[in-house]
Amino acid sequence: MDFCKKYIAYCKNKSKPKLTDEAVEMMAEEYSQLRDVEQGGTLPITARCFETMIRLSSAHAKLRLSKQITKKDVKEVIKILRFALSSSNTDEDEVEDEADDDVAMGDDEEEVMGENKSDVQRKRREERRKKRGEVANNNQKKRPAMDSKAQTKIVRKSLASYWKKFGVQEVKVDQLLEYMKKQNNEISKKDLIKVVVVLDEEAKAFWVEDEESIHQI
Repeated sequence: MDFCKKYIAYCKNKSKPKLTDEAVEMMAEEYSQLRDVEQGGTLPITARCFETMIRLSSAHAKLRLSKQITKKDVKEVIKILRFALSSSNTDEDEVEDEADDDVAMGDDEEEVMGENKSDVQRKRREERRKKRGEVANNNQKKRPAMDSKAQTKIVRKSLASYWKKFGVQEVKVDQLLEYMKKQNNEISKKDLIKVVVVLDEEAKAFWVEDEESIHQI
């Protein structure tokens, strides 16, 4: 702990990274995508969010003792933001589901008479989630193409099995490939990375590109 504190203090004083054009361009692009996806969400994406992206990217560059804030720093910050927003939307669903129960109790008898109360609640939830899904799907076109559902299912199952069997929370790509091969679930390294990138974007795993490692969330 003392070493970490000293290292952080050293990074703050030693490194003064500057934004690169590539980093700024990537931030602007990701900021625009986040605004599209999170319209009507519990955490509205405002200009302050863009400022936060700059600060976090700068902090990440300082930890690397880099003189520049690059796309690598922005990528790691985007992962954190997407995970935070994904967690927020899950909490929102739980709160809204409880609110639906209260609203349904107060509905006029005429509105509920022809339908079961649970059906009314279910339809409202489906409409709300469908609306969110339409916005997310428009943005999905900008992301890397996802592999087949079968491949994704096998990779997720293998990850869960590996973490449980060895009692760890991270695994290198080569280690997972070897493990999957022994389980008769062989897949190419290229295809595996494609699936992992998608899982990372969906906040179902954490992908560290430089280390080629996958972390449990």
